[in-house]
Amino acid sequence: MVKQNDHLFFTTRNRKADPEVGNEPGGFGIINLTKRLRMLYGDKFELTIDDEGELFTAVLKIPLS
Repeated sequence: MVKQNDHLFFTTRNRKADPEVGNEPGGFGIINLTKRLRMLYGDKFELTIDDEGELFTAVLKIPLS
């Protein structure tokens, strides 16, 4: 986490799951997260998800005030 110009930046990276392990692809996690962020911050947050290579990378920017 980094605090910069009255915003909090959070970055996380996760390896993609083995396609042979687990259930059907997809889910509600990102959808629910986005809904909750919208309830808390309206349109004042930014969530960017990068799906390249072997990793998912998510960057979240939220206001501190």
